[in-house]
Amino acid sequence: MPILSRSPRLKTRQAVATALAALVVLVMALGAAAPVPARAADEGEGEPTVRAIQQHLQEMGYDITVIDGLYGPETRSAIEAFQKKRNLEVTGEASEKLRRRLEHLAFRRSDAAERMWRQSRLFLKALGYAPGSGSMDSVPARRALSAFAQNYWMKPSRGFSRTLHDLIRRRVQKTPSAHRWLCKHHMADGAYSLAIAWCRRAAERGNPAAQYDMGWMSYYGRGRSQSMTDAFAWFRRAAQAGHTRAQVFTGLMYREGRGTARDVDAAMRWYHKATGGAPRPDPPPPPLPE
Repeated sequence: MPILSRSPRLKTRQAVATALAALVVLVMALGAAAPVPARAADEGEGEPTVRAIQQHLQEMGYDITVIDGLYGPETRSAIEAFQKKRNLEVTGEASEKLRRRLEHLAFRRSDAAERMWRQSRLFLKALGYAPGSGSMDSVPARRALSAFAQNYWMKPSRGFSRTLHDLIRRRVQKTPSAHRWLCKHHMADGAYSLAIAWCRRAAERGNPAAQYDMGWMSYYGRGRSQSMTDAFAWFRRAAQAGHTRAQVFTGLMYREGRGTARDVDAAMRWYHKATGGAPRPDPPPPPLPE
């Protein structure tokens, strides 16, 4: 029986299938041989803690050439050098504790830390501490910060920090005596725009001297726009609390009809209270020089 030859169409299909199979094998081989591109360091490779440590050490001048978050001999050597310089236990470990220490040191070198310290130094004085007039590393400053921390059941820290600044600021905001101190301090410096916020806090809490100061600044337009109505209201509150100079101003404003309706009889009554029955006093002096 003769063997039947294959049809031309079948031969064509077999040739195409063979070619496709060869192509697939070739592509797979090329893919396996091609190197896999490494991810760039800025795509998130490496540990965040190691990356932060490398960044801080490099900014401090230690020999860190690449900030990639990968812990290697260079990073370990830089950490050891830092630990030796600071008289710390030399471990070379890229720990979270080390990251926090380096972050604290970076903060203390920043302009933001200096601005915070100037404010905290003033607030510490308002709270009754004695931080001196020097830097955050001065002996008086360290003593004041340590005393503040101990008085508020905190562990003494390595010195001034963002945390201490925030705590000092919050404590001042809750201490009426500090409001009055800051009011007087800024007024004495002629910084009325700073004084008025603290004076208002103390005045609204019923401090007669602060109420008088609010009246004075409203009367002469210091730290705010001039307002005879507000001046009269503040002077009268202080006068009712027995503040002598506020009683004189209240009498003056009644006499001249400033901030209230003119009332000579009321003016005389307030003058009488201010002087205890003595002759009517002279009008208040002009505002303080700029």
